[in-house]
Amino acid sequence: MLVLRVGGSNVSRGGDDLSVLRSRGLTIEEAQTGRDGLAFLRSYDFDLMIVDAHLHDMPGHEMIRQARTARFDVPAVVVADTATALRRDLVTVLAQVEKKKSEAGAA
Repeated sequence: MLVLRVGGSNVSRGGDDLSVLRSRGLTIEEAQTGRDGLAFLRSYDFDLMIVDAHLHDMPGHEMIRQARTARFDVPAVVVADTATALRRDLVTVLAQVEKKKSEAGAA
């Protein structure tokens, strides 16, 4: 599974959450800005994107809005300031993405 991580949050830059994702076998590409994140979306087919609420060049929701306008259909998690919320949301979204992929493979 390919994940795009956009932004430089202290929450994940400590390595905690990205390590958890990598330990589950996910490949993570990282972009520092929303503009860079959008460029990654043009180049790769991501299964999930994790976006900081506050990016250096734009708000996280704006980056996601632009991605949707460009028709990139990638599930997104917006990261705020709490690691607990991030872990809970990631587990939920990962389960949904894995279910969607297995259903697509069965079809």
